[in-house]
Amino acid sequence: MKVIVVLLSMLLLLGCQNSHQHKVVEPSKLMENRYFYKEPGERAFFHLDEIQVLEVNSTYNYSVLEWLNDELILYMEETPLENNIYAYNLFTGDITEFYSTNNPVLSVRANKNYDLFALHTAPSSYEANVIVVNKYGIPVMEYTFPSYDLTYEWNPFNPEQIMITSFQEDWSFENYMMEVDSEKVQKVLLSNPFVHWVHDQKVAFLEWNTEEPSLTAPLYAFDLQTNAMQLLTEDVISFATFSNYLFTISNNRLEDHIADYTLYLLPDMKVKKTYTAPILSMYSTYLIPFIEYVPSKGSLFIFQPYDGGNVDNYANKYQLKSISMTEEEVLFDDVENLPLRCAPSGGYCLYGYQYEKIIDINKQQIVNIMETQ
Repeated sequence: MKVIVVLLSMLLLLGCQNSHQHKVVEPSKLMENRYFYKEPGERAFFHLDEIQVLEVNSTYNYSVLEWLNDELILYMEETPLENNIYAYNLFTGDITEFYSTNNPVLSVRANKNYDLFALHTAPSSYEANVIVVNKYGIPVMEYTFPSYDLTYEWNPFNPEQIMITSFQEDWSFENYMMEVDSEKVQKVLLSNPFVHWVHDQKVAFLEWNTEEPSLTAPLYAFDLQTNAMQLLTEDVISFATFSNYLFTISNNRLEDHIADYTLYLLPDMKVKKTYTAPILSMYSTYLIPFIEYVPSKGSLFIFQPYDGGNVDNYANKYQLKSISMTEEEVLFDDVENLPLRCAPSGGYCLYGYQYEKIIDINKQQIVNIMETQ
């Protein structure tokens, strides 16, 4: 019995030491030792689920980029010579080298399976690189686009395809399809730069009338193989797609400053959930709240104002709500409407314009990720 007690004490002591001592490990160790890349639910029985604050050097700039899995986040250190991306374990404090580049890194985004990551880098003001790496930070594909600005979106139906929109300085644009498995990039002729996937070979966009400006527009799907267009629904303010779901925000026809929020199952457009909520208007558009979908929970996380009206007259903050097919739950009151990126399991969410905070959904806490030394 004494042996067991001593062993447990040693394990607990090791856990406490890990929470305060951050170790930098070579990238090869990430592949060799699964301690640094555990799948969800594999934490040791003595592990404490307390977020370990990352201590950073005040000399450099830092930003959080993306989740690597449920325990690891990717963050960037910008130095005069290079930009280094590290994997940081939120619960042990361990740091692993992930990827380095001499070019500015503007964003990193995981595919649906979190086994490929697209890095948008900018070698010059008129060029953009999209570099795809695997979960160990090893490059598998890279392509340079002529670009003043660039947006991209992984295909949730095919996790090795990316739709890319490249903008020039006059905001003219071209669309491209990047196929990681075949290492091919080809142009796609689309009439709209802002598209979202609704099928393996279909994207959707709002067809705005440039002759008669309006606050709403019809939503169309475009077949990339046949070039056929299909009307999905009308009078849409904004939309987003999440895996097999389409989410739309539309004007409520009965009440001012109220919007209809509808969740459709793709591809048959079957309505799975609809509800109403306040919406804030601006001069010529609406303020669209930040939204995140968590497939593992089957829920939307969305910021909702307490009242509708003009945004200039709105002095309150927001509720962060969880919307599922069967229920609605207020997760937080009196919080800011800021970008949200949730871990695959949905237990934690990165929060803020630089993802500088983390939301613990279960404990209902918001904490800073980084602390300057």
